[in-house]
Amino acid sequence: MATRLHSKHAQAGADGAPQPLSARLRALLGDIIADSEATAGQTLRAIQGQIPDYEKMRDPALKREVLDMIVFTHQVCLADLLELKLPTARELIPTTTLVRRRVHQGVPLPAVLQAFRVGFRVVWDLMLARAQLDPQMREELLFKVSPLFMDLGELLAQTLTTTYAEEMQQRGRWRDRVRHELCGILYTDPDNLEGFRERAHSLGLDPSAPHIALALSMPELKAAADEQQIELDRTLSCAARILGAEAESLLRTLRPGYLLLWLPLPMGAAGQPVERAIAAQAEALIGAGCGVEAVGIGLPEAGAAGWRRSADQALAAIEIGSHFQPVGLVFRYSDVALEHTVMESPVLTRLLQSQLEQIDAKPMLLETLRAWFEHGPHRKAVAAALKIHPNSLAYRIECIEAILEQRLDDLRQLPRLHLALRLRQLSLPRSSRGSAANRKPYLRH
Repeated sequence: MATRLHSKHAQAGADGAPQPLSARLRALLGDIIADSEATAGQTLRAIQGQIPDYEKMRDPALKREVLDMIVFTHQVCLADLLELKLPTARELIPTTTLVRRRVHQGVPLPAVLQAFRVGFRVVWDLMLARAQLDPQMREELLFKVSPLFMDLGELLAQTLTTTYAEEMQQRGRWRDRVRHELCGILYTDPDNLEGFRERAHSLGLDPSAPHIALALSMPELKAAADEQQIELDRTLSCAARILGAEAESLLRTLRPGYLLLWLPLPMGAAGQPVERAIAAQAEALIGAGCGVEAVGIGLPEAGAAGWRRSADQALAAIEIGSHFQPVGLVFRYSDVALEHTVMESPVLTRLLQSQLEQIDAKPMLLETLRAWFEHGPHRKAVAAALKIHPNSLAYRIECIEAILEQRLDDLRQLPRLHLALRLRQLSLPRSSRGSAANRKPYLRH
């Protein structure tokens, strides 16, 4: 039902009903309605001149849509002004439909509200200009029309704000559902290429672009824990700000203790420089107090199976890397890719482990071997690290070379021996690193 003016908004007649507008003012409003196309063009120019989100509008079809909506709004609102009433909810359906589209076009609510305010100001200035030389008409505009104009502005502001919020919530739920379906494809149906492409496109993601996965270690976070949604939203907002992305655009999913994110690799960018930049951002994220204790970084991978593989790599980077750097914060899979690859092969694992079988029971020699690789072939540095005399170091090296039947300066054998030593370290209990000490040692699945 249309909303009639209350008596405080107009001079009332003998029956208490608002007095109708004069014939001259009705004619003025009628002329403005008839000239809606020209008024709409003036309004659009004012909107684009004052609001950056509309100034950037270049699509001719979008401009036509905005013009048509301005014409419609002017005609509906001015026609109701002629009857001293406010628009009904039914009359405003095209307007609210447009607002819902603005949500999906990425136009922020303040810009939408400002656009309507600018449009109302243009119409009000136009009415004042045409009534400038008619004192009676100006008085009618002041005492009859302006209060209703303010009520109309308030009605539209409330309607637009409510509609925008509802659409944002619905869009958020829809995007959450599509994200859940896409991650389901990554983890359970990576060969579903059509479903992968369809859902990626729906989220504004390029399914053909390589993506790098990040594993954010959040030990207090549990998958599907509704009571932790506020903390999760805060972390997402913080991560998006530091990573230079929109929180809504980030593909993410939860694993017990971890929040997984995927970042697109910029077109033409080399993997290593991007990885270093992300590592720096990850350190900033940890230092920002967003509940993230460590970050694992996967390799750039393409396709459904590749995105899943990058996520597995990010998780493995933390699990493996924290063995070698117990107090580390950021772990790159590229630093442990060789160890992880070998661990995935029982045959290669046994082959390398056999390298150390003969000195495995000699802790002193193992310690010396680790120091040798940590400090290079500089015997003084190795002896200093072990706090032993150089002659003692020379004796230990002779023992190691005799047992292994190879020299420690043989560059052909050193890589395999070093890898065997790192694999052995992975089999030992992890050193304590705060709350992360409760993580289980990495196990091959």
